Amino acid sequence: MKLRQFVGAAVRDIRLGQDLTQEELANRSGLHRTYITDVERGNRNISIESIEKIASALRTPLSALFARSEELQTQGQGQPVRLMQHRPNRDAVPVEILIAEDDRSFIDLTVHAFKNANVRNTVHTVHDGGEVLSFVHATGPYEKRSSLPLPSLIILDQNIPKGGALEVLERLRSHPASKETPVIVLTASQNDVNSMRKAGFSFVECVTKPVSVTDISRVAATFGMQLMLVNGRPPVAVPSEGR
Repeated sequence: MKLRQFVGAAVRDIRLGQDLTQEELANRSGLHRTYITDVERGNRNISIESIEKIASALRTPLSALFARSEELQTQGQGQPVRLMQHRPNRDAVPVEILIAEDDRSFIDLTVHAFKNANVRNTVHTVHDGGEVLSFVHATGPYEKRSSLPLPSLIILDQNIPKGGALEVLERLRSHPASKETPVIVLTASQNDVNSMRKAGFSFVECVTKPVSVTDISRVAATFGMQLMLVNGRPPVAVPSEGR
């Protein structure tokens, strides 16, 4: 499979993750729909100028788009990966993930899926809205986290007890430490996705259940996070400190 086919697959993957049609992407990028079709099929040698237009239309850094392309190549090669975040003028840093979900079986399945995919990120888990805020802001049972970095990515169930996603997001965004922390909201249907988007929160994307590691990595790419190759020990799942 040629590189242009993996790049095209990455464009399609990110576009679908944002619920965009090819025509909508074409309108955003100023390119013809048939051009977008050819790119996604891997039938066109895309220019740097055009891929920049497509990445801009997808609101996705070029580095994240190419990282998704590399991930698609890697998936067929059995190599381990981990989620990293690339920050301007800084080295790549490992992404710590906080999963907020009251369904313990879902958490177990998700952590197991991460392990099977050789995702090496540290994963923390909490089970209600109050715990999310306490964990992120290092208060109450999590006050000892005050010297530790915030999670880089929060995966939040829409119907999390003690607040629900909308209230939790409002309180996260009202706090200076978490006003730009990326959040992936897990919803039950496309209607729920539309409702969340109407709320207008920044740095928030939605994924419908059931969710996969590929779904998470694809959406994380829109936040400038990407999967990178690593070697070493298996992933670490960390129980929440306050429990």
